[in-house]
Order: sequence, then C-alpha cells, then structure tokens
Amino acid sequence: EDPAVAADGFCYEKTEIEKWLQKNDRSPMTNMKMPHKFLNPNRSLRCQIQEYLEKHPELFEQGEVYISPERAEQSVRALFEGIKADDIKKLALLLGQAGCKPPYTSPVVAAAQ
Repeated sequence: EDPAVAADGFCYEKTEIEKWLQKNDRSPMTNMKMPHKFLNPNRSLRCQIQEYLEKHPELFEQGEVYISPERAEQSVRALFEGIKADDIKKLALLLGQAGCKPPYTSPVVAAAQ
C-alpha cells in the first residue's frame, strides 16, 4: 500500500517498518544495526503495484489483496458514517447468517450489536 525503503536498503510496508523501528534499531532482514531510522518512499514500486492491481481487478473479487487492518478499519468507518444503528444491527445479523462470526472487522459494527 505504501512501500518505503529503510536504511538497510530493503523495501517494507511503511506502517509495518515504522512499528518495527519504534522497538528495534536493527534491520528485520539482516539483523544489522540501522545507521538511521529515516524512510524513503518507494514511489516506483507503489506505481507498479497500483498498475498491477488495475490490470487484475479479479484479485479484489477473490479477496487475495492484502489490506492493512488500519486501512480496512478506515474503509469500514467511512462506509458506516451516517448509517443508523438499526441498519448496522441488521447488517450484523446478515453477516451472522452468512456464517461470519464476531468480532467483525469494524468496532462500529461490534458496538452496534
């Protein structure tokens, strides 16, 4: 979603390497000490990923594309903004009937139950 290059020269998902660097000063790939914790965006790789996903929309339909929990929560919150609590309860009921088990991805849905 947002690739970034760290001081070790490897490319990581930005949010994940930021979490790693908050607790570690070593590369997750080499275990060598990182000279610094600055990250550079990898715009080229990001464009390649976006182009690939545009050419393969079926990946979205099959659920094979990874979406970070933070991004999923943002999307669900945006989806549910302005929806009444009763409608959210109905959705939770439908999810249950479809075989989905709580807790659902969104705290919004869970809170409405």
